[in-house]
Amino acid sequence: MTLTFREPPVALHPNILLYGPPKSFKTMGACSAPGPIALLNADLPNATWHVHRHYGPKIMEIELAGLHVDRRQKDPNYEVALRCCRYWKAKVSPKARKYDSPERLQPVLDRLNDRDPDTDEPVFSPRYICEAIVGAAVDPWVINGDVLKDISVICGKARNLQAFHERYERYKARQA
Repeated sequence: MTLTFREPPVALHPNILLYGPPKSFKTMGACSAPGPIALLNADLPNATWHVHRHYGPKIMEIELAGLHVDRRQKDPNYEVALRCCRYWKAKVSPKARKYDSPERLQPVLDRLNDRDPDTDEPVFSPRYICEAIVGAAVDPWVINGDVLKDISVICGKARNLQAFHERYERYKARQA
């Protein structure tokens, strides 16, 4: 087999892929190109506000109906999970700015959607989750000096939720 090389094709305009972690200014970098720029935002609806503020009218954002419907909002447990997150904010972390961020809401939805394989019944009730939140408020985990009582830790894994619920039960036993 012979290895041959060919001349690169001539492009009328470059095709560029910007890849990186969230919030690393990929959109800002892309929009720094000469305008006008058509922008299709597949992130949250307000994810491009900084680009519009910085570059103004050269950015023309394409609107697609239904693109920004958060898949979590379609979950039947969404409102219950949101109430659990509000309860966590009130009981554990009143200064938390975002109680309903995806990082906090998704673990709660995961625990509410956990099913017993034999009966297909929910494993954890909203009350169980709220009791575990109280357990985290009265007896949080402390690891290497860090206090771990965020709802993403409480509900991150089923065993975490059970451990915080056990702390709640010990707290209630001491109160009796």
